[in-house]
Amino acid sequence: MHCLGISNMRGGGRTRCLNGGKMEEIKKAVDLAMQEFRKKFGDDALLEDGEEFVTIFNNCILILSLEGSEIGVKFIAGNPFRVDAALSIYGDMG
Repeated sequence: MHCLGISNMRGGGRTRCLNGGKMEEIKKAVDLAMQEFRKKFGDDALLEDGEEFVTIFNNCILILSLEGSEIGVKFIAGNPFRVDAALSIYGDMG
């Protein structure tokens, strides 16, 4: 059995333990997210300690992170709020 963090857009969160088919679906989602990560950063790209990235699916958001040797997997149900603004601390991320 595997456990991971799951949140919703209202800020509620919980740890959910899954087995069987649900775990396979999560693995597939992580694989799809990593495919997109490698499209942008190259086929040999890997997350470095302390890094994270976000992948938006049709009905949820996946945040993958690496802390030490631990891979973090967090799903947030629903769609993100979109704000038409840029923060200068990140410069031009084009």
